[in-house]
Amino acid sequence: MKKIFFLFSILILFSCSTNNSANDNASQPISVLVNKIIIHKNNTPDVVFLFSYNGNKLITVTDQDGIKIKNIYNGDNIIKQEIYDVTNAINYTEDYTYSNNRIIQKKTTGVTSSFLQIINYTYNSDGSIISDFTLYSNPNITSTTTSHYMNGNLIDVGGNYYTYDLKNTPFKNITGKNNFINLLPYSHYNLNFGFSNNMLTYTNGTNTTYQYNSQDYPIVKSDGTETIEYLY
Repeated sequence: MKKIFFLFSILILFSCSTNNSANDNASQPISVLVNKIIIHKNNTPDVVFLFSYNGNKLITVTDQDGIKIKNIYNGDNIIKQEIYDVTNAINYTEDYTYSNNRIIQKKTTGVTSSFLQIINYTYNSDGSIISDFTLYSNPNITSTTTSHYMNGNLIDVGGNYYTYDLKNTPFKNITGKNNFINLLPYSHYNLNFGFSNNMLTYTNGTNTTYQYNSQDYPIVKSDGTETIEYLY
């Protein structure tokens, strides 16, 4: 189960973008798309993710053991994600509710368990998003987080502040990705799926360096603890 949540960290994301342009890439031709990500620890490949598409729509992400996330679109919005285990059985589903092309609720339901988690999102005029989290258990677990965004990037949450480069992210051209932002404190692999740019620094964290290709897409990311290789 722990491994499944590692894969969640790419796409099953804690919060949502303030960017209203969820359809920005819908009318663009098929362009630069990441097809493979290799995460190295101690100079050894640790995890491999393979991406499959229909046009610019991301259909599946699969790791080297066969754990898979499948996206279901309605138009250009991802409205549901199915999370499969190594036996190709669905373990969890994620259902997304939209208003004005922004996610206002994420509901996680266990298929093989009684797991139920709901996050409701409130968008404020100052660029902040309030996330109200409820894990239904005995007793229920609740929490509220406020995060701030600028130009499609997370700039602060919980007293942590973030800076970015001005280059393309590996996920720039994926249809519907603007509604998904990966908050790094809650992510294992820190892949920044929904950000507009690539994260460089954050409070109390290590600095991140990148190597870019001729089109300004990162091909190698390193933060001193792991190295991530992007193939297009």
